[in-house]
Amino acid sequence: MSLIAELQRRSVFKVGAAYLVVGWLVTQAAAIALPAFDAPAGFLRAFILLVLLGFPVALVLAWAFEITPEGVKVDAAGAGSKRIFVGAALLAALAVGWFLRGGTTAPGTDATQAVATARSIAVLPFVNMSGEAENEFFSDGLSEEILNSLAQIDGLQVVGRTSSFQFKGKDADLREVGTKLGVATVLEGSVRRSGEQARITAQLVRVSDGFHLWSETYDRTLADSFAIQHEIAEKVAGALNVLLDDRQRARMREAGVESVEAFVAYQRGRKVYDEAHDPRSGSELFATLERANLEFARAVALDPRFSQAYLASTDLYGHILLSERPVAERAAALTAARKALDLAVRSARNPEEQLYASIDRTLYSDDWSGLKALFDKAATVMGCSDANWSFTGIAYGYGPTVIAQHQRRVACNPLQLNTYVREAQAAIWTGQPALALEQAALGVATMGGGANLSGERIKALVMLGRLDEARAELAQVDLSVPNAGAAMLFVRAAAGDSPEAILQRTRAFDRGSWYPELWRFVDMTAYALAGDRVAANRVAVQVDAAPGGALRLATTLMLCECGVPFDLKLTPNLNARMAESGLAWPPRPPIRVGALADKKR
Repeated sequence: MSLIAELQRRSVFKVGAAYLVVGWLVTQAAAIALPAFDAPAGFLRAFILLVLLGFPVALVLAWAFEITPEGVKVDAAGAGSKRIFVGAALLAALAVGWFLRGGTTAPGTDATQAVATARSIAVLPFVNMSGEAENEFFSDGLSEEILNSLAQIDGLQVVGRTSSFQFKGKDADLREVGTKLGVATVLEGSVRRSGEQARITAQLVRVSDGFHLWSETYDRTLADSFAIQHEIAEKVAGALNVLLDDRQRARMREAGVESVEAFVAYQRGRKVYDEAHDPRSGSELFATLERANLEFARAVALDPRFSQAYLASTDLYGHILLSERPVAERAAALTAARKALDLAVRSARNPEEQLYASIDRTLYSDDWSGLKALFDKAATVMGCSDANWSFTGIAYGYGPTVIAQHQRRVACNPLQLNTYVREAQAAIWTGQPALALEQAALGVATMGGGANLSGERIKALVMLGRLDEARAELAQVDLSVPNAGAAMLFVRAAAGDSPEAILQRTRAFDRGSWYPELWRFVDMTAYALAGDRVAANRVAVQVDAAPGGALRLATTLMLCECGVPFDLKLTPNLNARMAESGLAWPPRPPIRVGALADKKR
């Protein structure tokens, strides 16, 4: 009897076809049910693997056993048994290979992404239809408050402000918006304000086909206009089949800002704040941030519970601490930062926001006890909040955590370049240069890249020994950006430059860049690569004794990716803080070139 006839006699074809139908149905059910119960993305892949492995098992069982009126009996082994078992083993190997390969692809690109984004949304800035530029702050504030309300809903993925507001003023196709932001739906709208009256129109659009899932127009007084954020959020949740309970409604209410004027002031400040952080603006960093802080101060005067405004105001103080400004000015900045962070923690609108504000507050303090516990807790957070200084943990044992959270970070803010820079840095710190190149490639594909991202890519190429590629990329990079300058030093050290040549190169950099205070870490990189411990010690002693010195040194070491090039006994302040923190200390240099190649591992 032929193999085909034998397969038909033993009902292998029938069993296989039935299994495929049932397997497809249960997989579809799992794809719907698992996200609804907030199951981790990997659960679906594991479930699909079990279904796939069950297929060859079903074929083998159908071949080996026969159902008769007398019960299940073992069928006699046929001539094709060996081929059946080999084929089943091959199918099982292919299933396992698919699963393992999916686990090593770039985060955010696996098969679960389509399921994860089924209940995903971006809130585009509502269009100001009033004809007055000042009213734009009101429409932006309303958009952000709706976004904040939606972010409190379990099971709903909401893209952060940084990414969604990049489409402000652009007549972009919604399908393009959905693709770039990785969302299935977009909420857009308009605001027409006249005196104390406001007409607000909102519509929820499915980006795949432009279908309007929901739309409504509201006429409100100015005082009541922000109150509709909760109603809009509830209607959006209903349209996306997301159930709300009393707990989530309470969280939405707590996340809101009560004063319209306060949020308008905050939006004014955010516009100036964004200008300060845009290298294309040509603005002077400190003066621009000081103007932003005037608006943030107005916001908290109107609403003392405005945690976001307190947090945003600390950015100026952080830059002052990193700078070479007079010691008295840095001491005043440290005091101001601590006061603002205390208020931010007390006024936080949800536990996640409070956690990240607490991390910043601890790092600005003279006691880092409990810092590791805070970092550990942040590692479990699934929301989109972030702290200004949490990235320092990359060098102190939290590189793997940053990598593991990549998919969440990208889903939260796919159009934030720093997301990809931090992922690449984390990969370098964990000794994974190939992964760093993957993260850099994602950043280039999404954002077009930049000097900071190129700097991390060049360092990864140095780690892999691909110097020709590193030199080629270096030729295209703006060396007035500190991270790019540091990358050039790594290339030259790997090429065999002498210590004197490396130090000469760092002295020749044009330091009139956008963030001049960051050149300190480039100097530390040069000292590390040249093995100039005397110069590194001189800088470390000076920084350690200054206000906020421990934070500044910890940040410098993380950015220079060079281990600790100075004598630890000379930095008692940093040592005391790190001992209190419980973080991994001291960090080992991840890039072994120049003088660092001789360091003991």
